Parts: sequence; C-alpha cells; structure tokens
Amino acid sequence: MKKSNVFSNSLLNVVIITGLMVHLLSGFLFAQDVNHPYPRAGVFHFGRPAPAEWYAKFDLVIIRSQRSSLASAIKAINPNTLVSSTLDWNAGAGLDPREHGDWIVRTSTGEKVTIYGASNVFTFDFSDFCPRLPQYDNKRYNEYLPEYLLSVHHLNVFDGITTDGLWYTPREAEKVYHDIDLDRNGINDYDEHGKSWVDAKWQEGVDKVVSTLRQIMPADKFLIINSGILHDFQIENSNGCIAENHGPMYSWNWARGRFDLWYQKSRRPHLLFYDGRGRHKKRFDQMRFELATICYSDGYFSFSEEGNHNYDMYYDEYDLDLGFPTGPMQRLTNTGDWGEGIWVRFFEKGAVIVNMDRNPATVTDAQLRSLSFYNGPYYRFRGGQDPETNNGQLFDSITLNGELWSSKGDYVGDAIFLVKQPTTVVSEIIVDSDNEGTSPGSYPAEYTGKWNKTNDNVDDAWCLSYKAYKDAYALAYTTPGKGENYATFKPTINVAGNYSVYEWHGDKTDLTLSGRVPVEIHHANGTATKFVDQTSNHGKWNYLGTYYFKPNMNLYVRISNNTSSGSVVADAVKFVYSGSDGSIDDIPPNPPRGLDSDNQTENSIRLVWSAPEPASDGDGASNYLVYRDGNLVKNTSLTNYLDAGLQPNTTYQYEVFSLDDAGNRSYSPASASFSTLNETTPPQILSVEALSKTTVEVKFNEALDEVSAQDVNNYSIDKNIVIHQAVLQDDQLTVRLTTSEHIVGELYTLTAANIKDLAQNASGPLSMQYVGVANPIIISVAADNQYELYVNGNFLGSGNDWRVAQTYFVSPNIENILIAIKAMNSGDAAGLVAEIKIDDRIFVSNTTWKVSKSETAGWNTLDFDDSQWQNATSYGLHGSAQPWANYHDVQGISTTNNVEWIWSDDTSDLEIFLRYLIPLSGDNSPPSPPVGVRVFKIR
Repeated sequence: MKKSNVFSNSLLNVVIITGLMVHLLSGFLFAQDVNHPYPRAGVFHFGRPAPAEWYAKFDLVIIRSQRSSLASAIKAINPNTLVSSTLDWNAGAGLDPREHGDWIVRTSTGEKVTIYGASNVFTFDFSDFCPRLPQYDNKRYNEYLPEYLLSVHHLNVFDGITTDGLWYTPREAEKVYHDIDLDRNGINDYDEHGKSWVDAKWQEGVDKVVSTLRQIMPADKFLIINSGILHDFQIENSNGCIAENHGPMYSWNWARGRFDLWYQKSRRPHLLFYDGRGRHKKRFDQMRFELATICYSDGYFSFSEEGNHNYDMYYDEYDLDLGFPTGPMQRLTNTGDWGEGIWVRFFEKGAVIVNMDRNPATVTDAQLRSLSFYNGPYYRFRGGQDPETNNGQLFDSITLNGELWSSKGDYVGDAIFLVKQPTTVVSEIIVDSDNEGTSPGSYPAEYTGKWNKTNDNVDDAWCLSYKAYKDAYALAYTTPGKGENYATFKPTINVAGNYSVYEWHGDKTDLTLSGRVPVEIHHANGTATKFVDQTSNHGKWNYLGTYYFKPNMNLYVRISNNTSSGSVVADAVKFVYSGSDGSIDDIPPNPPRGLDSDNQTENSIRLVWSAPEPASDGDGASNYLVYRDGNLVKNTSLTNYLDAGLQPNTTYQYEVFSLDDAGNRSYSPASASFSTLNETTPPQILSVEALSKTTVEVKFNEALDEVSAQDVNNYSIDKNIVIHQAVLQDDQLTVRLTTSEHIVGELYTLTAANIKDLAQNASGPLSMQYVGVANPIIISVAADNQYELYVNGNFLGSGNDWRVAQTYFVSPNIENILIAIKAMNSGDAAGLVAEIKIDDRIFVSNTTWKVSKSETAGWNTLDFDDSQWQNATSYGLHGSAQPWANYHDVQGISTTNNVEWIWSDDTSDLEIFLRYLIPLSGDNSPPSPPVGVRVFKIR
C-alpha cells in the first residue's frame, strides 16, 4: 500500500521559501487531516472503474464514477487516499442534452455547438443570456449547476469535486464554428460585440458557478478545476487544477511561475495535479522527469502512455517516502534563459534532482554539497523496475538525459530520486491479461492453446479499462481439458527476494467456472502447485503463498485447464516483494581503515590502507573502489593503489570504499587529501605517428605549455618535409602537426626541442622515427535513434545521438570496403545519414544502399550476397528533410554533398540492416561526360 502520513489538527513546521514568497504547509482541513509525504501519486481515471484495490494504491484519486460504494471501498483499504468524482461542466455535467436543449450554446443560425469533436455532445451555456427553465425553479444553467453538483457527488463519502472540463472561454465555438450567439439575436457575437465581450460574458457565468459551489460546499471538501492547463482563473475558490496530458515541458520558467501562483492564492490543501504523459510506460526517464517537476510544488502526479485517462501506471518511485521539503527547489546549474539547467530539492528523507535542459547533463555529489539544505550523503534506492538507475548504491554522480520532444521546442529530461538511508522499493508487480493492466517493466500474460478474451458477462475482473482497440480485455477463459491450454504470468524480477503471490479472477457470469483450477508457481527453489476455487473468491486477490524469486531465471506462474469440469479463467497474478529470507547478503561492509600515502612524485601518489573491521554478518572486503575528486579511478582487490598521470604540485581528494563478495558497498569511505611534488624534469616524447599524408601526431609524457607546444619552429622533419601548423590537443599531451605531403612507406625522423611542460621545464633536442602512411578512410554516421557500425565484418562502434555524427578512421590498405550498419528506432521518425571520404572522393547515404528488415548470418561481411536485398528508401536530403530539419542539421554531416536520410520503405520498422560496398581497387571513379553532343528541337 502507498506510504502515507496522518496528522491530527497539527501545523507542519516546514517553511518553503520560493522567490520572495513564504508558504506555510498547514494541516489539511479534512476530517482525517491527511497530509501526504512526497512524492505524491495520483490517478485521473475515465472509463469503467478499476477495482478499488487499484485506486487505493494512490494518494489522490479522481474518477468519473459517482458511486459512493466505490469511494467507500477505496477508503476501507486506504483511509488516507483522497477520492474525488468528476463531471464535465462544459458538456452539461451529465445532464441529458435532449431535456436541456435550451441550455445549449447556439450559433447565429441556431445550430447547436458540439464539443470535443463529438456529434452528440454539446457545449452548455454559462452566460447570463442562457434562458431560465421553469422545470428547474426558473434557473439558468449557471444557477442550477452548483446545487445539481452537490446532489450527485455524495460528499458524505467523497472528499471533493473535480471538473472533467471547465474552460474560461467558449473554446469550441471560437476555434471550430467561429460563431456564437449568446444574446440570441441571430447575429454572430464575434462580429457584433467582439471576442473580448464574448469571453467576459462567459467568464462571468463560470465565476458565478464556482463561487456559488464553493459557498454551499462543506468547508472540509476540496474543489479541483480542470481546464487542461495551469490556468489562472478562480484560484481563490479552488484547491488546485489539472495540467492535463502534460508530457513535454516548453518553459520551466513559465511553469514555476504558475506553481508559485497557486501556492500564493489557492485554498489549502493545495491539490495541483500533474497529469503526465509519455511515449511508453517503460520510459522511466520521462516519468521521473515529470514526477520531479511536480516536486517543485506540493502537487500530485500520474503517468500514462496515452491521453485518454484509461491506463495510468504505478511506479517504484510512488512508494518512496521522502518526507517533506526542507527547502525550496534550487537551481544547481544554469544553461539557458528559460529556467533550464539542473534543479535540486532536498527533503527530510532524501533529495530529488531533475535535468530541465534539452541536453544531457552530469551531476555529482560534490555539486550537491554546495547547495543549502544538503543533508547527505544520499543513496539511490534499490528498485525493481529500473535497476540501472535505482541500483541502491551510494550516490556519487549521474548523467541525466535531455532531449527535444517536438518541433515546437517541447523537451523532456530525466531525474533521480535519492534517499537518506539505504532503501529497497519494489512496487507490486501485476501481470494482467493485457498490457494496459500490467505493471511497468513486465509483460502481459502469454496464452497458449485456445483461449477467449472477452468483456462480455464479466463481473469484478482485474482490468483498468476495457478498450478492445488496445487489445485490453477483462479476462481470458477456456474450456476444461488436460492442460493443453495454459496462461503464463511471468514477472520481471530485478531484486531477488521473497515474493507473496496472488491470483485474481473475475466472474464470467454466463459460464460455470471450475472449483479446482491448478496454478503452478515456478520459483527459484522449485515448483509449487496450488488450486483455486473459481466458483467463488472472484474480485479479490487470492493468496497462493510466498516464494523466493531472483533475476535472470525463467520463473513464472502458470494457470492451465487441467481440470475435470468447469471453465477456467486466467485474469491476473500479483507478486508482492516481502524482503529477503536471509539468503541474500544486503549488509554493507565497513569502510577501510587508515587511508594514507607512503610515496609521492611529480606525477603520482601511492595510496595505502588497511582492511575494514568485519561487518555485522562477519564480512570484510573483497574489493575496494578508489575515487579521486569524486570520480572512480580504480576497482582493486589490493590494499594499495598507485595513482599516476597526475599534475605536479597539485592536491587531490581521495575516497576508498569497501566492497564485499555480494557487491555491497560500504556506506561511507575512508578519505584523505594528498599532494604531488613540484616538477623539475622536462617532457619526453612517447611516440610519433603519421595519421595521414599530411598529418603527424607527437605524444609527450606530460602536459605541455601551450605556447611552446604550438610553435612550429620547435619541430623539424627530415627529407624536406615542411611543418605548417602545430596544435596542442585537449589532453595537453598530444601535438598534431600539419605538414607537406609524405611518401607512403618512407622512413622519417622528427626532432623537437625547447618543448616546455607546465612547470616551464624545457626539453633539449628529442628525436624519433616514424613511417609515412596514406590518408585514412573517414566514415561519419548518425541515426535516429541508434546504430551499430561494421566495416568488412569488424565492429567499429555505435551511437545513439542523431544530432551529432560519430566519425571513424579506417586504414586504406584494403582492396574493398563494406559498410554494414544495423539501425534501430525507438519510435516516431526513423532515418540514417552517412558520409564516407576517401582522399578526394565522397560517398554518401542514398538509394544505392541495400536494406533488409531481418538479420541474416554473415550480413555484415564482405562476401555476403545482398542481391536479394531491397534498395534503401530516401526521405530527403540532409539539411531539408523533415522532421530533422525542424530541429537542426546533424553536426559532422555536410549539407552540400547530397547526403540523404535513408531507411527501409516503412519508417515504422524498428530495426533494419544496411550494406554499402566501395571498391577501392581499380578505377571506380565516375565516367567523364560525353563530348560533341548536339541538341535537336522536335517540332
């Protein structure tokens, strides 16, 4: 069950300073005085109601159902869940348009104004021009609506009222019809009075409804207004609003202003609701980004992969308990004018870091320590859904993603949630009959044999919503047999431990179900078989036992038709993590002792330490992690480490952590600072290598003084080679010389003198020989979204940033070159661009490349026969092809060499294989144009 805190008539002593505002988070006005700790999870759910057990997992539930029995069932499971019912005020709040036709907005021609693109749903008139109806006490819509809402929302059980839709302007009339006749005189009000007049009359009516409702509602009930955005109307009379389908972020600066406005003016408790949306429920980075965004305020969050509110998901992060904020969200880095950069907020029990930039960014614990309210060190929690990010380790650094979402400039980033103490959080894993009811990270049940999926004649099934177009059904059923029909429920296990296993089945009311359905639990220690009586026990979780599950094993629950009589239902299975049984070592070792240095030179420091005292489980350390200035530099089993390649006369901070056999790391390190000695030795040449006919690279043993390193007079090459330029590279060790042309295979001698290091120690004459080489083949490639590059069957590298091409250099001493690329797309646009340069010849991606949609053995080798492959499809020239040109050109790919964006003939293909052969032997240059051509004009 979702974590929660309960306060009784108390004042939460947390002061949040946001800009110049001070907001006091006081106790809630509700009878139960619920004040949820962070992060706060919600669900905004349409369609047929889900089981009460599902809703009870959340802090705030907004549902279309007005059934008081459902609200009571939710609260019986979790009394701290706030439950609100919702109706669409724009469309009549459930009133029958056939009985209330006079309350529907008309155009100047008398046409009824529909809404939401539906032909039978209409816009109701909020203005005071709306006629009064005798059957409703001679009231207008804006006068009748408040008391009607109180009559249907059952506030004796529900905690509040939420509008499904409430616009502050008659949006549909303006945008679709361009016509409205509020004063009902047969003239278009947009022409007669103007838009401002129309909006003002509409807003007067909306304000009347909200103000009246607030006055007649019980004081301990909340009101949330959904206009679809973080609006600025009726803030004083409402507790919050809904940012509906609010996936990408366009301006963080704007959003912060809206959050602050609601902090300042809205009623308490604040119930801002961020209705998050992502491209896939397994895009944990997008979920974290949006969840962290709402942590700026005191709002609630939901996340789904579509915008119809049928399939909100539940994530590990929702089960965290960070407590309450100890300060405002702070900007750690500033990378733009719109409030982008890294933002951090500290809580009583953890911290939240979010990248609000359009580009990836790295954050370290050392940076966090510079902020107010830091109370670390912090840990990543150990999670069951995204173990790469939530790995349970002490937080030292992380690179958070950032990417453009659309051509309009919308963007999403990434975030991480940290905790003060080592914590394992594995939210319930539900494997359902369809993908929409299955937990993130896992896959739906697999059905073998003859099964029927249905929504008909079903009660109490585990289903978030019945949508056949999403292949989402209530349950599957089959006839009795000998086990030839079976359903496999396989959870994705990322944290080993004991899991309590439950079965859920709905009632197929037109069938007689079996009283003895076999359920096999295949766990890490064997197989157990249980029997479920499906003639009863429907609509609840039926406990099957607790078993040990671990990652990377084929573990599952199987329901079969191996029963003598009665149909069998396979609906849903739940796995609830209940911790370790002692077979898992999750106790960290103690830190090393006595970190010291027994030797220092100009460029090195030798560290020594002693093994740690045994931990409570008796473990010592099997390995040690050595960090220099916050960066991991060595994983060693020794109790010493020589850290070389350092700068002279420089102080370094070291931390050494212990690791035990199970991979647990000590909570704290042994730490100390040591310094290198002053330098007196001049630099030496380590190597000289020709990179091309006109490029020579000289590598030195230490960092160089830039002025002396880039002085061409300090270098000479025999055999009349002229040095035109010397450039010191970023590593400060390497100098790249641009020269006159070398002869391939010739032996040359380079001499350098007066090259200085950073301490201004100058070298004498230094000489080294090298051999002239031909120019390399240069391959530049980028793909939307990812690629793997092979040359003549050898793997060269991969990339996943289409905005910047990766460049590879290949030796030209081969007869033919076969470029083979596996390209992958994660959705939306799909394309690849490539440019190959061989001396003065250029080869580019175009329709002469071969493509296959399936992988065949040897496809990336030179002698593979691709004659049956299709030609690639071009989607336009690099620099103008959409959608990429809306963002920017690919850095490293030219826009003048006719490079084309290519893919298969179907951009929905998520994985394709490309080949392009360049013969390097013989004459492969294009023929010269014909001469003596005469043009005749045909009459």
